[in-house]
Amino acid sequence: MSEHDSTGDAEVTPKLSGPPKRGSGGESVANGTRDHHGRPRHGSNAWVVCIGVDDSTVCEQAFNWYLDNIHRDGSYLVLINCIELPCLYSYQEVYSPSAMWQTALRREAEKMQQLEEKYVNKLKCHNIAGRYVIRDGKPGEGIVKLSKECDADMIVVGTRGLGKVRRTIIGSVSSYVIHHAHVPVIVCRPRVSREHSDLGTRRASTRERRTSGGKTVHRDDG
Repeated sequence: MSEHDSTGDAEVTPKLSGPPKRGSGGESVANGTRDHHGRPRHGSNAWVVCIGVDDSTVCEQAFNWYLDNIHRDGSYLVLINCIELPCLYSYQEVYSPSAMWQTALRREAEKMQQLEEKYVNKLKCHNIAGRYVIRDGKPGEGIVKLSKECDADMIVVGTRGLGKVRRTIIGSVSSYVIHHAHVPVIVCRPRVSREHSDLGTRRASTRERRTSGGKTVHRDDG
């Protein structure tokens, strides 16, 4: 399957009266309420927000931050989870992959279903209209492509706060989205506890003393 194919959608509309109907193309649809742009049919002027999600705490924090600080009544959320299929590396796995692949894919399918149920339930609990989309491929590319398909007004993503070296080597989803998106992008950094913040301050102070030849440098910030 190419990264351009949707592997499944689930749609949520406020105050559902019964279970979602099964639409064409393996898509779960509740009352068939979106147009070809992904906007709800009952309000084509609704604000459409695309949010990248996965099973990380960072993405959940970004989703919750959006709900607490930006969401407004009538908005339509498009949640996208991009899946990069697991690779098999060992000699034995390459030449006898059937059982390994079945196990790996079954585990991925279970994780995907649990994650979808989690976020669909969040939308229902907050009485928010939206859809949950699963696609395979790189997250950054998938988020940008879907945001254009559904004519989104905004994109929200989380960031793991990678260091400069790791970000250079493996890249950054948030960085890709920022540089390729056609709409405003909000990047939510993970929350840092007071304990970790104080630890970072102490480490910075230690580095400062080392660079000053072991002498303590007193600064007057007043």
